[in-house]
Amino acid sequence: MQTFSIKESYKRAWELWKANKGLMTFATVVSMILGSFRNPGEHGYYRTSIIIAVILFVIAVLVKIGLTKLFLKVVDGQPTNWKEIFKHGDLFIVYLCTSILFGIGLIIGTILLVIPGIYFALTYFFAPVIVIDQKIGIINAFKKSKEMTKGVKWKLLGLILVLILTNILGALVFVVGLLVSIPVSSLAYMHVYRKLSVSISA
Repeated sequence: MQTFSIKESYKRAWELWKANKGLMTFATVVSMILGSFRNPGEHGYYRTSIIIAVILFVIAVLVKIGLTKLFLKVVDGQPTNWKEIFKHGDLFIVYLCTSILFGIGLIIGTILLVIPGIYFALTYFFAPVIVIDQKIGIINAFKKSKEMTKGVKWKLLGLILVLILTNILGALVFVVGLLVSIPVSSLAYMHVYRKLSVSISA
């Protein structure tokens, strides 16, 4: 049965962050800038037209895809640079559809009862990443995520809690701590993903 160590994942993530500080900081700043457009304003959100809102949403999704690719390459030890963030527009539709389906399943599971929602989230935790990394169809991505998470759901829940705690602590350090906590937690997540994906392919 495939498994992983949260401690080992964070140790590896820290090493990778130290080796790629400049790139990781740039990627995090880009992500935070895009996120700032959705901060509450006078009436809950900044007043933007529908067109601008749609454009910002599309850019945010494209950057999310690019950042995922970038972090995966860093974890895999492959050469990469900041341009990676803007190179994967071809994955927009499949990633968006996968994320929407994941969100719908999570909402339905939570409405039924909290436990089914948690189980769904843990089972298909990696589906959005799989469609980016392996460029496979949505259904196959969900099937593969189910296979990858078999027997490790409790550990995944622990990982999620640690990831959340890491970024809470980062935010408490005058927000600047997020420049470290976000990339380190992202790298730890990708390290776990890669370890599990390789184990089921072996």
